This record gives sequence, structure tokens and C-alpha cells, in this order.
Amino acid sequence: YELCEYHLIEMNPNQVQLQRSRLIHHYHRCKIHNISIHNWREVEMRRCFVVGVQVLSAMPHDEVCWAKDGQCFEKWMAFLTPDDLASHVDRFLQVKDPVILRYLRCLNWMREDTFHALKVLCQTGGRENIDPVKYETLEADMYESSTESLHKIVNSINPFKKAFLPTGALLMWEVLAEYFPRHHALFTDCNSVDAPVGGYNSPVVQGKYRVSKALYLRKVGSSIGENCGLVDICFPTDFDHLTTVYKAVCGNDKEIVNMPHPQFWKTFGGEKTSIFTTKSGWNPMMND
Repeated sequence: YELCEYHLIEMNPNQVQLQRSRLIHHYHRCKIHNISIHNWREVEMRRCFVVGVQVLSAMPHDEVCWAKDGQCFEKWMAFLTPDDLASHVDRFLQVKDPVILRYLRCLNWMREDTFHALKVLCQTGGRENIDPVKYETLEADMYESSTESLHKIVNSINPFKKAFLPTGALLMWEVLAEYFPRHHALFTDCNSVDAPVGGYNSPVVQGKYRVSKALYLRKVGSSIGENCGLVDICFPTDFDHLTTVYKAVCGNDKEIVNMPHPQFWKTFGGEKTSIFTTKSGWNPMMND
């Protein structure tokens, strides 16, 4: 404790005030940064440990969808009426976000012609791609055949053709690689959720509905746009895929170990694991 510095990165100003009051007796060792990890711009050449507990599940994600020929589309939400969240419609447009393209490239989920689109975007400063594509959007067109329109509609609602990509985690890996070159990382999060909305790595959505003046009802939703988008979202974490992305960003020489929670406690908990055992013999650290 005497030889270490402790830095808390918190983007919520309300949480910053709360943490400052809690750590008032450790002010000479702890420093709180009211900033997002994605906006960190200070290089730390010393050896450091980055700890994140339930951080990955709250990171930004991007929803993508694949067409029949393998072309990838990113999801946008369009609002038919300004300032009316209930008037939104989902649109799947050709992937042009460089962050999504980088993530797909790290997992080898991207075709080579799509990777060429990423290079063109980087070389032209994000302007339009010079290579024509078969479809600009995954929406039915009156000038297309009924078969093509049907394929587009089916793919846009097919949960087996959708995926939620943790692009926020990718940006965090890039920050760690650039500004914390000697870092060690420990992240813990849930690898699955109950009642997801549908699609690979899909989240669980919970809406908050007002029943009376002082009574609210929480209900699991079937889509992110439910309750006008005013929902709580929790994403599962695919640690195997994040390991692949982490090595692609930070280097293949990094040694990474993924283990479930009970195995972690068996390995590092030692004798302290038994103190969590209840009277019935159930241990939440080992059995939950």
C-alpha cells in the first residue's frame, strides 16, 4: 500500500463525488480522474495493474447484421419525428464505421473486399468507398425482385444473422496498448445473461414503466427500442473472442488466462474461500 498509487477512472460526476467522500482517508494515495477510459491521453511507462469489475458489460456495443452473400451491415436508428423517441425505425446500412471494421478484422470475420473498404476509409479520411457494393442497405427496394426483398427482410430480423460487437472494449484495448504499454489487466464480468433479445452476444433489456405516481414496474423487454429506448441494458462478455481481439491489439506475446469464477477462487482464494460458506453448506463463490 505504501509503495503504490491508486487511480480511479470514473466518467460519472455523481460517482466521482461519492468516491471522493469514501476515500477521504486515502487522498494521499488515491487520485480520481473524471474522464472516460476511451479519452485517456497520458502515457504511463511504469508497471501498472488495470482492474475492471463489471466494466465490459456496460461498454458500448454495435449491432451488425449479415446478408445472404456475407456482406455486413451496421444498425442505425432513424427518428421519423424530431425529439420523439417512439418514432424510431431500425435501418441496416453498409458498414463504414472504422471501429466496427477493425473489430471484424481482428476476429477474421470480414471479407477481404470489406477490409479494402477499411483501407479506403482510412486513406480518404472517412469519405465514401470507391468500390461499389451489391447492397447499400438491408431494406426492401421497389426496384428489386421479390426474392431479393424477401431475403433482405428475413436477414434483418434473423437472430442467427445478428451480432452485438463490443467495440467499446476494442477501444479500451487500444488505449491500454498505447498509453499503458507495461500494464497487467484483470477483468471480471458475466459471460451469459437470461432472456436476451436475440442474436450473438445479445444483451438482456429491462424497461422501467410507471404504474402510479410513486410505483414503477420493471419488465424484461424484447428489443433495445422498447419503452422508447429508456431501458437498462446488460451485455454478456465473450472472453474467448475478447482474448483474440486483445492479442491482435496488444501483441501475441501477452499471456492471457480465462477461467470461471469458481475456478478462480479455487486457484487464488486458498483458505479464505471457506468463510463464504453458508449454514446449509452452499458457497456462492464456488457454486453460483
